Amino acid sequence: MRSIRWLPLVTLVACKNDNDVNLIRQPPTVGILSPQDGDILLADGRTVALQGHVDDLPDAAETLTILWQVDDLPLPSFAPNAEGDVASAWDLLDVPIGTHQITLTVTDSDANSATARAEIELVSPSAPPLVEITAPDDASVFTATDSITFTGQATDANDDANDLVFSWTSSIDGLIDGASSGGGLSFVTTDALSEGTHTIVLSATDLDSEVGTDSIVVTVGEVQDPPTDDPLPGEVIFSELMINPDATDDVVGEWVELYNTGERWLDIGGYSFHDLDTDQYTLTGAIHVEPHGYVVLCASLDPNENGGVECDAFFDRVTVDGLALANVPDEVVLSKPDGTEIDRLEYGSTWVASGAAIGLSPDHMTPEDNDDFANWCFQTSPLSAGDLGTPGAENDACP
Repeated sequence: MRSIRWLPLVTLVACKNDNDVNLIRQPPTVGILSPQDGDILLADGRTVALQGHVDDLPDAAETLTILWQVDDLPLPSFAPNAEGDVASAWDLLDVPIGTHQITLTVTDSDANSATARAEIELVSPSAPPLVEITAPDDASVFTATDSITFTGQATDANDDANDLVFSWTSSIDGLIDGASSGGGLSFVTTDALSEGTHTIVLSATDLDSEVGTDSIVVTVGEVQDPPTDDPLPGEVIFSELMINPDATDDVVGEWVELYNTGERWLDIGGYSFHDLDTDQYTLTGAIHVEPHGYVVLCASLDPNENGGVECDAFFDRVTVDGLALANVPDEVVLSKPDGTEIDRLEYGSTWVASGAAIGLSPDHMTPEDNDDFANWCFQTSPLSAGDLGTPGAENDACP
């Protein structure tokens, strides 16, 4: 009789990966550390060091494939180190002046790729400052009594922004006096432009006497607003404050709304906007407030940098002769040139919230009621940049 041999049953299991049966591969991550997007470089023939960082799970960083490019032309590309740091070099010799795009692409063992980009501007070593007028808009129209604030900025590839010398001129009236400048920013307020169409030029001169300019056209026409009066105490009151913006910096994002409680057109031009300490700014030009209307004073008139606010007049938040809204207990006061107070508002730290203006309830728009914190509440209507407030319009109702 033949013997029967029983063999053990063997089962084979196939895995996608030695470590995990169902491992899902994710694309690698990549970032350019230097130069950064928006940087300005001098076309001085030097070699620029490029730096980046890559990562992948589960591939080790040093096994990833790297490709550096400028304007789709390859640069020397080397494997990352164990920490994922990557580097290359860009020779600026014979590279044309203008805008260039640096790209860093990383590919893992599964052919998954990711790309980071940085756009830089290459300028001549002797290039003049880059100048931009930020407000008002080109082709703006004003009346002969309007107070106009012009704001602008400039950068220079070689010199510090604080070393730039600014000037404002009109094609009709010549030099516009009274400009304040610093840190690459400049502004000037005037109500003395002649009637007509002006080409307004902002010039910035660097330490090499190179001059950069920008220009806009504004038209000054005849007086259109009705006659205005000086307000009596309590006729103009503080109705809304943006003390601590979140969508932009305080230095350009603070604003204050005033409300005309009466039946007359009022003018607060020349009035003092100040606190009870040393902060003070004199409002320049004619600033008209219609009956039961609003006027918004802003640290910047440019909605692209002030959080999306349409402003009626400017107050200086930057220089020594300016006024800042403190995020701690503080005061805001509107006074006539002779010192007569039109309205005073003293607020505490509970009045301050990041990214939200505090507004007086529409049911309490009186000089007596605006002194009581119980009649104020944080606004809920969104502005275009994300902060909350109702500048120049009826405030949100308080609960």
